[in-house]
Amino acid sequence: MSLFLTFGLAAIPFAYVASLIFRKPSTAFGILCLISVITGIGMGVIATFFETILEEKLSSEVRGLFYAGMWFTRLSPVVALILGLQKLFTLDSTRLICAQFQASLRAILCGIYAASQRTNPELEELKILKPEQVCGNECIFQHPFFWFNWLGVNDEIFMLIFDAILYWSLLALLDNKKIRESVSKRFRSFYRGTKDVMKVSKSSKSFKLERMGHGAAFTDKDVLEERARTEKILAAKKMDQEALCVHNLTKIYSNGNFRAVDQLSFAVSKEQFFGLLGINGAGKTTTFRMLTGDLQLTRGNSWAGGFDLLSSTQEYQAQIGYCPQFDALLDRLNSFETLQLYGRLRGIPDDAIKLEVNRLIKKVDLQAHAARMCRNYSGGNKRKLSLAMALIGAPPVVLLDEPTSGVDPVARRKMWVAISDIQYGSGCSIILTSHSMDECEALCDRIAIMAAGHFECIGSTQYLRTKFGQGYSLIIKLNPDIVAENDLYLDQVQESIEDRLPSAVLRDIHQTLLFYHIPPESDVTWASLFRAMEEAKSNLQLEDYQVGDTTLEQIFLSFAKKQPQERPKRKSLADIAEML
Repeated sequence: MSLFLTFGLAAIPFAYVASLIFRKPSTAFGILCLISVITGIGMGVIATFFETILEEKLSSEVRGLFYAGMWFTRLSPVVALILGLQKLFTLDSTRLICAQFQASLRAILCGIYAASQRTNPELEELKILKPEQVCGNECIFQHPFFWFNWLGVNDEIFMLIFDAILYWSLLALLDNKKIRESVSKRFRSFYRGTKDVMKVSKSSKSFKLERMGHGAAFTDKDVLEERARTEKILAAKKMDQEALCVHNLTKIYSNGNFRAVDQLSFAVSKEQFFGLLGINGAGKTTTFRMLTGDLQLTRGNSWAGGFDLLSSTQEYQAQIGYCPQFDALLDRLNSFETLQLYGRLRGIPDDAIKLEVNRLIKKVDLQAHAARMCRNYSGGNKRKLSLAMALIGAPPVVLLDEPTSGVDPVARRKMWVAISDIQYGSGCSIILTSHSMDECEALCDRIAIMAAGHFECIGSTQYLRTKFGQGYSLIIKLNPDIVAENDLYLDQVQESIEDRLPSAVLRDIHQTLLFYHIPPESDVTWASLFRAMEEAKSNLQLEDYQVGDTTLEQIFLSFAKKQPQERPKRKSLADIAEML
């Protein structure tokens, strides 16, 4: 009983710590089972073979190394358990044999042993038995089960207690953000030496970004004003008056070649619905992972409910509900059990939790599937449950990372209604990421279009539509043969368009396609636009062109095309340290 009790105390934290190494539960389970079986059974066989055959034939130095190795392998709770069970089996087998001796034979054997005053190999097994179990009080003292020797289980019990202390301490270390960051920083400092990979300008007033070769700067007036507003809030220490306040949020991966999030600064007012609009890879999920404390920041800070992420992590996280991009569900629980679990973690009283769970299940339209285990859900139903998990307990700030991805159009609109109703009823602030313009327009009060880890523009949907969504769009297709033969052809076309249409703004260049935007305040008419383009097509031998009204969707896509394609090819040791 003592052996199994200490094994449980050691195995639980060992499994938790080991689970941090793997991404998939199935992979973790398979590898840990395989390692446990191989090491446990293997060490049991090796120990038996050594003690019965090789021990007397080896030198004291080799025996010392073997015993040291045995102590080291007991750092695995499974190895310690199997070695302990093996010893108990040997003890029990010996007791069974000795119990079959007649009383007269036991008296003779004990008498011989007592008279010999030495260890007799034939009677060595009797040393493990208590006197009253074999020879009464006629023999010398016999060792019990719990003793420190080759057949005693105290070695294993001691190591299991040590393993429990070790792995519980390590688990607490990994769960403590401050300690984890300290260890991670020391590891990265040791790994990189004195190399500074941040390469961020220390002058916050310039708002310049050293984009690892892009050399870009914040140019949009609204983005600059939002940064200035955020800094004004910080200077006045009025962070508690905003639902969420983010300043200089930056993430640079340790190889220094990729900046995932680039000095984001913004504030979300209470009861506001804020949207981050961007294509995959724009930095939305990385931003959310940093805002929830799941990913370590390279630079910057965030405040929610007056608590900041760096110094008051637990209080900060208590203000936030989070729906991740990929569902984090317990497969063997149903919707009722999952939401009750999260509701209790949120501190909902027991007498109110059932009503709250039923209300949310009805809101997200899960009544027909709520009693089934999560592993049997479709992708859309899993997203509905993830949404309900983020909303339960009415946290002041809710982060929704693409909550309707993988959901059919009808269910998506039902989820939009549910999100709006819950936000209106609870008064929480919601930050939503999406790559759907329709979703952001339907839900959000303010939108920030994100590309390459930074904001390209920010404002209300109507403001952005007024600012960017009017005027004309002009797409020019160049002659690919001329482009291949004449390196100056592209410059000549751009100069010609600038001369003919001075108000045209070049938005993007993609191979042989040029994308222009002509603002509404210009004096360009449809007639003059077509006249200028027909002349340019004839003089410059353009292959084709297209003129049309500019939509907000086109503006979003033009910003999205600025997204760089580089990604870190592999993780370094320092990257792995940042994940701890």
